[in-house]
Amino acid sequence: MVAAERHSDPVREVWPVRARKYGLDERSPWWRKWYFRFVYLPFLRFSFQCMKIPAAKEVTINGKTITFSWWEDQGIFETKEQAEAACLGPMWSYKKLPFNRLLAKESSQYNGGDIYPRADKPERYVRPSFEVMTPRTLNDQINKGVKTISRILDDE
Repeated sequence: MVAAERHSDPVREVWPVRARKYGLDERSPWWRKWYFRFVYLPFLRFSFQCMKIPAAKEVTINGKTITFSWWEDQGIFETKEQAEAACLGPMWSYKKLPFNRLLAKESSQYNGGDIYPRADKPERYVRPSFEVMTPRTLNDQINKGVKTISRILDDE
């Protein structure tokens, strides 16, 4: 039994907003921004989607730690509309989380993943959404089943 099922009262949900930060800002040179957008990010997407290699957040080389990206919390909102309006850039996201509830102690996911409303193609980040909290292994099995069903329906 997961933590959200232990309570008989309805689950109140909140919408945290966070921004993925990289070592770039408005003062960065144009060529660095260009490389980041058209080479670095597409390579990370390709590596993860085709090779199943996740992007490193940091790496240590000869004792020196280099950080590539990090998350910064920006706020928590009561409605999805407020959270979407608060996302100011393409690397800002929001997601639904239960309020005053613990998530399962094993690796789990609550109601899909992050939503990036200002991304170039926000639909590529959207995953199937369930109103339950599932362990990540079960979630992977569900996603596999959804993909199989989608393939079958596309063939018809």
